[in-house]
Amino acid sequence: MRLPISPALLLGATGLIFAAPFDYHSVRGREAQGPVNGILEGELLPKHGKSRSQGMRSFGAGWSGDAHLLWDGKVGQEMTAEFRIEEAGIYQVATQLTLAPDYGIFSLSLNGKVLRRGIDLYSPEVIPAAPVDLGKLPLTRGKHTLSFKLTGANPKASMYQKSGYLMGLDFIKIVNLTPQEPPVAKTPEPEKTPTPEISVTLEEMQPVLATYCFGCHGDKGKEKGKVNLKELTTGKDYLSNIEVVRKAAEATAHQEMPPED
Repeated sequence: MRLPISPALLLGATGLIFAAPFDYHSVRGREAQGPVNGILEGELLPKHGKSRSQGMRSFGAGWSGDAHLLWDGKVGQEMTAEFRIEEAGIYQVATQLTLAPDYGIFSLSLNGKVLRRGIDLYSPEVIPAAPVDLGKLPLTRGKHTLSFKLTGANPKASMYQKSGYLMGLDFIKIVNLTPQEPPVAKTPEPEKTPTPEISVTLEEMQPVLATYCFGCHGDKGKEKGKVNLKELTTGKDYLSNIEVVRKAAEATAHQEMPPED
């Protein structure tokens, strides 16, 4: 099997090793993080057709996340990149692309509407391009499609694999310009004042019992309902006559005693 190797020979520990020629299109780097702060990383967008991620760290530190979305095609073909908007509004939209010796000229459309023409991505070196400002755009909630159509190439550009040209999408920047409504402050609920506990001693209650209770329950031998409260003179008496206390409590709760004057 013949391999596309260069004549360069590298001396390894086990003998002679043929080194394949360096192809910067095949470089693969780590997946970048995103989206963060309105940045949709190109290499993290859904990939269609010949779109693929390419690490760019070996070309310098100018690429967000050290990677971009690489695509190649023939004149008339296009690369699409889809993204979602979670909140409808007016957005400032821009794209960051890559320049290289075999990159083409593109028109850029959003949801089928052409926004920019003649975006020339040729450069003798592999470098980040100047941002392409797409202006302030009304975007609805849901999916949107950004399309890059290959329309030609700079006369100085070299063809990729003798049939077409490439492009690289670093990121899409989307900033919501719609004023955000301030959160409605909740009215704090008033603090509930705890109900004070009422503490009454038996000594304090004796005059009340004498005035309202003993007339029917203890004085002159009267024991209405077989309840004699006059016999209960100490706390111990009440604890040892729980049934009597229960009857008195129930009668009071049902307003059966004390009787109305």
